[in-house]
Amino acid sequence: MTKSSAVQRRASHRSSPTQDVREAIANTKQHNRAYWSRVLRQRAGGTNRGLTNKYAAGSIYQDYSPRELETALLAATWRRYRSKDLRNGVQGFRCHLPGIKRIIMLNDVPPNTTVILDDRKGTGFWSCIVHMRVKGRAVASTILLTDARHGCPRCVLTFHPGSPILQSRVRRIERQDRTITAKDALRLGLKYAKIVSEQKGKKKGKG
Repeated sequence: MTKSSAVQRRASHRSSPTQDVREAIANTKQHNRAYWSRVLRQRAGGTNRGLTNKYAAGSIYQDYSPRELETALLAATWRRYRSKDLRNGVQGFRCHLPGIKRIIMLNDVPPNTTVILDDRKGTGFWSCIVHMRVKGRAVASTILLTDARHGCPRCVLTFHPGSPILQSRVRRIERQDRTITAKDALRLGLKYAKIVSEQKGKKKGKG
């Protein structure tokens, strides 16, 4: 076999970005199904029963249930995404899947604003949420990040509308009171807050 034919053969067996994403989703469902379910629930704006998803926080896909969101991710055409903000070993992918970005810098909110320490995905690191009556910013694309650790196959770290932010490195330590102020969160080392929309009032028949 010539050198050129060997290169062509390796190229023909190289997986596409779309295949890589689908494989990472399958790996995540196989090795950490609970985590995958939590990620979908955090990002989906609705539920599988057509209600508003109260578990959602931060950037979301307003008109999707968790099941519909997974279907959309698997049906999407993905391409490679590169950024200096991705840590070593993390691979990024981008597709056209619109959503709403609801992230705010803690420096941009009044220091005494109430925020809540949160780790609803079970990452082992604190992030924080803030209740605000804002809709967020519509973005056209989705970023999905994967990583392989401790000999496990490559799995999904997270996905979200819009460009990624640096992941929190503030380790989660159990505490009785997770309600603090924005200035306290900054002192802990947090930089961003995930927005949870305030509701003006509950409508009858909604759960």
